[in-house]
Amino acid sequence: MLGWGAMALLQCAAHNFAGLLVLRLLLGAFEAGFFAGVVFYLTLFYTRGELGFRIAIFFGSALLAAAFSGLISYGVFQINHPGVPGWKVFHFHQQTSPPTPLAIKLTFNSGFS
Repeated sequence: MLGWGAMALLQCAAHNFAGLLVLRLLLGAFEAGFFAGVVFYLTLFYTRGELGFRIAIFFGSALLAAAFSGLISYGVFQINHPGVPGWKVFHFHQQTSPPTPLAIKLTFNSGFS
């Protein structure tokens, strides 16, 4: 979570296409095992009979989020700020500010360090 949050946060500092492309590739590398990890994590708590419904809820919520992402993107690109593009403001405040400090706090306070 810390790697994902850091790469997502650094996207706000990208000034050209090459820098953004490198950060997106690193973000994809950190995000690659998320769905498989969630499915594995769910197998630790639910029986085989209960697991299918829980996985269906998880994948259904991902589809629901994807359905509304276009509307959110349209709204974000309507933000007119003279100094900073609207997508950078939204990306920093809504998507990367909460998970990055939370990951740092959980890393050092979870008992795994």
